[in-house]
Amino acid sequence: MSREGIQLLAADLQVNEGRYLDCEFCGRANKMSVTRTSEGLLYNCFSSACDAKGFIADFPDYDRKLRTLPPRHRRWVGKPQSVVREDWEYFNKRFGIGINVPGYEQLDTDWNIYVTHHDEYLFPIRDRQDVRVGEVVRQPRWSGLNQPPRAGRAGAPKALTYLEDGNPRLSWHRPWTGGVDVKPAMVLVEDQVSAEKIAQVTQHTGVALLGNTLGMAELTQLAAEEADMVYIWLDADMASQAYTLNAEYGSNFKNCRVVFTELDPKDLSESDLLAQFAD
Repeated sequence: MSREGIQLLAADLQVNEGRYLDCEFCGRANKMSVTRTSEGLLYNCFSSACDAKGFIADFPDYDRKLRTLPPRHRRWVGKPQSVVREDWEYFNKRFGIGINVPGYEQLDTDWNIYVTHHDEYLFPIRDRQDVRVGEVVRQPRWSGLNQPPRAGRAGAPKALTYLEDGNPRLSWHRPWTGGVDVKPAMVLVEDQVSAEKIAQVTQHTGVALLGNTLGMAELTQLAAEEADMVYIWLDADMASQAYTLNAEYGSNFKNCRVVFTELDPKDLSESDLLAQFAD
């Protein structure tokens, strides 16, 4: 079955809808599941003798969204492109997280990110219901010996956030639970890479504040999660702000405490990250 064939057979699927197809790789009837997400199509053969699995990225709403953006935003975002293997190697070595690369075997935990026509990274913003409501254009500039395989745009701000009107300034990154009914803690961090690392490594829900402040819209959505435990973990230079947020808003949660480390969550090793939740 070609990728084009999968797209054709799944053309009428809506977001979060799926169906089973006969797998043309192994020949088993009704063994291949195809599900449409807001990012594209997930396909997977559930036969133990078949390893057919993958993701086909598509962007059905971007032409519409780009037409509604101001010209300066349109110029920056453009039509997104897929990341490649070199991007995966960078994110894996630098941050210890996986990203989804079309054409390569993916894990259920992999993060779907893209590249702009200016060779910048494009991080989708997802709301509490896992619907894409915006994006962050991130220049490929991080400290460390390993450098991204992207040039970025000289003189551009480190990050530009585009959020559809009416949506709280939050980016939700949920852990993959394999269908097990669990209620993870909720960890509030500043940036999306840290939130994604929280989700992939600790199995807690990472929520990027896309900054270090909270408004009423953000607080309302966070409280609706009804998490048993909430951690506020801002960057080291924002420690006082983290304690301020806890003092002002912590009573809206069942339990809430501040985590402080010298390094950002995204920069910690896996063992050091897990140690913050050992108690």
